[in-house]
Amino acid sequence: MAETPCCYSYSKLNCDIADSNAKMQAGLNENIEFIDAYSFIDQNGFGSSDGLHYSNTTYKNIYDYVISEIKKQRKKSGIIWRLTLCL
Repeated sequence: MAETPCCYSYSKLNCDIADSNAKMQAGLNENIEFIDAYSFIDQNGFGSSDGLHYSNTTYKNIYDYVISEIKKQRKKSGIIWRLTLCL
């Protein structure tokens, strides 16, 4: 999963984060699906009180997005598996 963007005084890190995400994605085995949470957040917006930590709503949106992407991949692969997430 991609590292997600920052804002306010931390926004200067976003270019480095995007570069790191691109390298991570390029280095993955072709059988591993990359979940681009950075683009999801960038396109849908996010809330943050300090520029680094997201609002509860944003964390929930990221969680919902990641779960939906995992479910899509599960259907596409035909593999039966169980996923447990702890928040």
